[in-house]
Parts: sequence; structure tokens; C-alpha cells
Amino acid sequence: MPTPTLRAASAADLPAATAALAEAFEHDPTLARVIRPSADRRLERLALLFTTLLRSAPKGAQIVDVAQTERGIVAAAIWERPSAPRPTLVGELVHLPAFVRAIGLAGIVPATVDQQRMGAARPEEPHWYLGEIGVGEAARGRGVGAALLERGLARADADGVAAYLESSTPRNRALYARHGFVELGPVPGMQGEGVPMRMLRAASVA
Repeated sequence: MPTPTLRAASAADLPAATAALAEAFEHDPTLARVIRPSADRRLERLALLFTTLLRSAPKGAQIVDVAQTERGIVAAAIWERPSAPRPTLVGELVHLPAFVRAIGLAGIVPATVDQQRMGAARPEEPHWYLGEIGVGEAARGRGVGAALLERGLARADADGVAAYLESSTPRNRALYARHGFVELGPVPGMQGEGVPMRMLRAASVA
């Protein structure tokens, strides 16, 4: 596969970007807490979940990076700015029907509780937050995810602030560790399978 082009996503790119993320997170243990592996149309529902998360975020709060080849978009990363405003209740209610279609009515409360716990566990210091990063199956093992990660970390370094994320698999945590992230411990209060590990990369002093 040729070296992909890395760039910021446009609005027209978002369906392909969320489809790539859905494929990447098909077997993710944290998302399995809210959309079970046995769920019907799981990839479609994961894509809807990522789409709704993007649409429900306050305007200008996030940057979406994508990797593109002649086949189209093969990977995406969603970063939240250090100064991003928090979502409003009204904004979240507007998108509630889409969340219900993605995770089911029974999943709303546990998903909301998990999100609140992860939000409360984030560092107080300013940081770029890597909400999601994923590579589609056809592009895995080619360094695409690392390249997308480095693009975002360069932005954090340019701002002189930390980068933060949660990771639910040892393989991904190893990748993040190679890029300077250190483990802070699991998200407090979350129990059962798929509890993610908090990871922080200090601000660059270069």
C-alpha cells in the first residue's frame, strides 16, 4: 500500500472516517461494554456512535486527522483541544435519539456513567485529548496509526502542552509508551471487562 497522505478532515470526510474507526474498534473491550460483540449491525452502530460523538461536540472543540490512500480514508484520529468548551445539556439532548439508535436505550445510563468517570479522571493541566484513533483492517501493520499519532503529538508539542488518552488494550498501550506516554492507572470507579488505562505524555520542553 502506498504511503498515505495525512491531513485534517473536511465535513465530507466524516462518513469515511467514522467507518474506519468503527472497523478499528470492532473488537475493542471498552466499547463492548455499551455495544456488545453479539449486537446486530455492530459496525453500523459503531459508526453511528462515532458520528454522533463528533456532531454533539461543541463547534471548534475537536480536530479530526485522517490518513488517505487511493482507496480512500483508511484511518482517523479525533483530538480535543486543550481549551475546548464542555458539551451543553441542550446539545447532548439534541443528539440523544442518535445515541439511542447506536447503543440502545438500555445502554444510555451505563455509557453516560462511564463517560462521566473518564471525564472526571482527566488531568487538570491543559492537554490535547486523544479521544479516538483507529486504522482500518486493510491498512494495519504499516505504521499508519503511529504516523497519525505523531501528527497530533507534534501539535501538542507546538503548543507546549501535554497529551492524554485512555487505552484498553496492551498492544495499543505499548505503542503509546513508545511515543512517550506513561500509565497513570485505570479509570477510577469503572468495573468489569474493558476498563481503560489512563496515559499521559508530558509537554515537550524541546
